[in-house]
Amino acid sequence: MPTLRLTSLLGLTLLLVGCGDGGPERAEVSGTVTVDGEPVKEASIRFEPTVGTTGPEAGGVVTDGKYRLPRATGPVVGKSKVRLIGFKEGTKMVQDPTAPQGAKTRERVMLFPPEYGPEGNVIKEVRSGSNTIDFDITTKGSSKK
Repeated sequence: MPTLRLTSLLGLTLLLVGCGDGGPERAEVSGTVTVDGEPVKEASIRFEPTVGTTGPEAGGVVTDGKYRLPRATGPVVGKSKVRLIGFKEGTKMVQDPTAPQGAKTRERVMLFPPEYGPEGNVIKEVRSGSNTIDFDITTKGSSKK
């Protein structure tokens, strides 16, 4: 009987203390995103685990140059590829896909350089706790990472 009580007490202690949900550790990440010195009005940001890091992807919205991913849904601790998706108006007029034939609109072009796209190679380290990861991107020449 003492063994049963000890086992029950140990089980209850683990339950109260918490042994995690079995998932990877997540972290809070926030920061700023600028392109050519200007805050990005609207875009999406995504952290994809890579280089020995496993777990779910995490993402959110960049608004007025700022983003924040809370710990509960933030990226996993470790290395992640960063994807930034956003568009701007181009100079070329094209067929408006939502309007009748002949209606023109300005083309939409990618706001960020290719290294932030699907085939990109920008990798950031996410540490336990709260992280600030800023992106000061320049499209004239190379980007700062």
